[in-house]
Amino acid sequence: MNSLSRTDWQKIILIVIGHLILMYWALNLVAPPNNISLMWLPDGYLLGILLLIDKRFYIPLLFILIPSIILFEFIYTNRPIDLIVVFLSANLIESYGAAILYSLIVRNKKKFESFSDLAKFLLLCVLILPSISATIGALMLKYKNPELRFLDIYRTWMLSAGLGILFVAPLSLYTFKWFKSVSWQKVKEHYLLWILIFIEIIAISNATFFLENNSHIYLLTIFFIFPLLIIAAVKYGLFGSLLFSSILVVATIQLTALGNGPFTNESLSAVEAVIKLQSYLALFLISSFFIALATENIRSANKISNDTRRKLQLIFDTVPNGIQVNSLDGTITYSNPAHHRILGYPDRELIGKPIWFAEKDKEGINKLKTYLQHLIKEKPKPIAYITSNNRLDGSTIWLEINWDYEYDVRGKHIGFISIISDITDRKLANEKLQIQLNKNKKTVQTTLDGYVLADQNGDIKDVNPSYSQLIGYNRRELLKMNIKDLEITLSPEEIGQRIQRILKLKADRFETKHRTKNNKIIDLDVSIAILEQNESEFLLAAFVRDITNQKKLTRDLIKAKEKAEESDLLKSEFLKNMSHEIRTPLNGILGFTSMLESTSIDDIKKNRYIEIINNCGDQLLKIIDNILEISALATGQIKVNSQKTYLTDFLTDIGTLHEGKAKKKNLKFSIKNKDFDDISFLIDREKLFKIMSNLIDNAIKFTSKGYIEIDVNLSDKNILLSVNDSGTGISKKYHRTIFNRFTQEKNSTSDLESGLGLGLAIARENAILLGGKITVESTKGEGSKFNVSIPITYE
Repeated sequence: MNSLSRTDWQKIILIVIGHLILMYWALNLVAPPNNISLMWLPDGYLLGILLLIDKRFYIPLLFILIPSIILFEFIYTNRPIDLIVVFLSANLIESYGAAILYSLIVRNKKKFESFSDLAKFLLLCVLILPSISATIGALMLKYKNPELRFLDIYRTWMLSAGLGILFVAPLSLYTFKWFKSVSWQKVKEHYLLWILIFIEIIAISNATFFLENNSHIYLLTIFFIFPLLIIAAVKYGLFGSLLFSSILVVATIQLTALGNGPFTNESLSAVEAVIKLQSYLALFLISSFFIALATENIRSANKISNDTRRKLQLIFDTVPNGIQVNSLDGTITYSNPAHHRILGYPDRELIGKPIWFAEKDKEGINKLKTYLQHLIKEKPKPIAYITSNNRLDGSTIWLEINWDYEYDVRGKHIGFISIISDITDRKLANEKLQIQLNKNKKTVQTTLDGYVLADQNGDIKDVNPSYSQLIGYNRRELLKMNIKDLEITLSPEEIGQRIQRILKLKADRFETKHRTKNNKIIDLDVSIAILEQNESEFLLAAFVRDITNQKKLTRDLIKAKEKAEESDLLKSEFLKNMSHEIRTPLNGILGFTSMLESTSIDDIKKNRYIEIINNCGDQLLKIIDNILEISALATGQIKVNSQKTYLTDFLTDIGTLHEGKAKKKNLKFSIKNKDFDDISFLIDREKLFKIMSNLIDNAIKFTSKGYIEIDVNLSDKNILLSVNDSGTGISKKYHRTIFNRFTQEKNSTSDLESGLGLGLAIARENAILLGGKITVESTKGEGSKFNVSIPITYE
């Protein structure tokens, strides 16, 4: 409610005032002693208003309307408050329910756009909702006065409410629409409607006041008025029908209630007479509504048809192409201004002439007549017809005629519609180009480079044998293809952009890829130029050369260069690391050896220095062994020496060698499944030991806390070993490269762990030498798992 403006609230107040005025008028139009009233007038008015306004007004209007109606009826009528509330509830359910439900099932609630809309309105608003309202009201009246018959109350209420909504709600809609666009000119245009309404009033008045209450004559008078209602509906649509019927309904029902209308006689009470009249009126009103809506739809269709015809005429008169309509015998029945300009004739001069009147010679006339008869008899899909005509000034012009069939509303073939284009410039250019192509054809056909001629759409028009041989398709196949069928580098949009570039530069050179008939991709060097160009059509001539081998050679050279640079970089890095790795233990040996020469050191320090010297010697020896090992592996000098190996002993030796190293870093070291009894097999024990030692050393090196775990399993043909750690882990992008020589994953924060990067390379190459493989599973920061699989032969 807060979103409503002051103007919105003023509208709501005016709506409520209008409703109360109609209530006052309806309550005064009563007929004693039955107190028959026209209380359905404000209910129909309310529904019409609800259909007109936005839904955001519904709740605020309801809050103002309810207390206003209760207060009005409490002051003006003698009904008890509970009866007022029940009647009000029934009427609001009827009006609001009809408005909400109707707006949900139609596209435009403010007007009837189709017979379907009108049928939905009748079903929902005139039958269903009034039936609910009548049920509520009849039950309340029956409860208050048990002597009343429920069916009589229900029937009276239902017919009154339904009839009120039937014409009052639509009348509100269309009256508002009419007054919104009213003008003196519009009032004058409706003069016949005002005459019909005046005749209606005179007829009702005469029947009432001058026929001495003869109900039969009055009934004839009313039936005389119904044709006037139909005339109003046909002439002025729903507005005329509603306005005319409003006077008819209000006057005849009130007069009948007063005893001066049709069906008023001794055998019928005033209530029964009103009910019977309402039934007749409802039938006539519904009929007039459908007639009125049909009239509006016909007029709307005619208006659309006339507007379309005017627009088409405007298009025909302004298009640059000629448009011609001819009958089956070839007589021109319509020719637009462009067609006259093309042939040089004044406007309308071509009407009535045969379509072949301007043909250049008798052969052209006979050819066109034959083609026309072919279209009439066979009815094939027409193709572009090229012909030469004589203009009025005697000059020759070339025309392209695109035909289509003309049918009447019953589907009968009655003639042809043609679009005619002047192609003289294009024809002359083509002839000139053909002469030039014929001169160059021998050269093009014998060149070793491929030659392709295509139009502006990419359709291939000519190729030489070299291109056919290059692409794998024969000439006949290629002439049915488009460049887009062969191109794989450029998308259709990019091809269009390339053509625009060629148009701008007049020539271009670029590289691309085509797909051959055997699905092979080839690289092409393309030199292309424009041979012919006008406003919309041109040809593109291209010489293409296969550079697939050249491109492959270039790629190989680039790859070799990159590999050499990488190798050089690795060697430099290796020498740098090797210098550092060798110098470090040598410095330790030399330094602590000189310190041993001192006579002042005690035995404890001397033993410690000797231990450090031994460790440095071991480290230096290991470095030299690794360098010699990788060199021997690279040259293929190492041979496999299989020997009988007991698995339990092998694992014990592995544990003995590395458990102490792990404990020095406070790491938990364990071997799972190390008890294999007396299982033995043939394998190169030294190489297997070297593989595992390198993997375990690598795990200890890059694990600062946690564990090192060795897992062992046997299959029918392989020994499966894994080294698991809780170390720094390895990024996925380095999973393949860490097995390369002189390669390590670089720590993103600091290179705390040094080394030559040979351990994993030695492990992998030894595994390959034994016919096995090593794989890695690792995530950065979550540890690593190296899996080793080596073939074995059981004893």
